[in-house]
Amino acid sequence: MLIGIVGIVGYAAFQSYQKGYFSIPDMPEGSYVISTRSGFRGIVLDADVSKPIEDMPNFFRRLNLASPDRRYLSIPFDVAPWFKDAWSICTSPSEKERDGLLGSMPEELKKSLWNARLDAVCRIDVDGEEVLRGMIFSVPNL
Repeated sequence: MLIGIVGIVGYAAFQSYQKGYFSIPDMPEGSYVISTRSGFRGIVLDADVSKPIEDMPNFFRRLNLASPDRRYLSIPFDVAPWFKDAWSICTSPSEKERDGLLGSMPEELKKSLWNARLDAVCRIDVDGEEVLRGMIFSVPNL
């Protein structure tokens, strides 16, 4: 039984390491983290959440825990391999930015995101220049 418990704890630690939860940078108040299997990592600054959990340590301030009524989907953009594990800063898009990003998406991707809400656009700072890293969409968790 002890071997099973150690195995489960080890697996959970490995998953947390893979998703970057041990390397979360400093986060402003009211922000949440999102990390996906694809390697996409983001700190969402102005998230619209149903259950704020701001007083928790960074490790537990996850977007999916703060909004259990929504399911989050990430669309990572192609970046250089050395930027793939970088934490990006995600903010709500302006109307102009939303229209531009949604208008330039391929039709097949638009169809797969039907009824999804664009919640955030994620960027990384590369030598003072902002590089688009991806987008975060959400759908109701039915």
